[in-house]
Amino acid sequence: MYYFLKSEGVNLWDIVENGPFFPTRVIDGNQEQKPKSEWSELEKRRVALNDKAIHILFCALSKSEYNKVCMKSTAKEI
Repeated sequence: MYYFLKSEGVNLWDIVENGPFFPTRVIDGNQEQKPKSEWSELEKRRVALNDKAIHILFCALSKSEYNKVCMKSTAKEI
């Protein structure tokens, strides 16, 4: 699976290992997630990589395995 994900995108395996990217901002010294309306194009592309990683992982699963993980929201949770 490692090489398949790497072949689909250099950063996909990193998402599985380290978790997804969520755009953040610092307000009054606290880091919080940005609203989607404030995401830059680069941030949107980076967030979309998580969906791509999840899709690839789901396609590799049997039906019974898929049913166990289909409600997960990040590749790292799988």
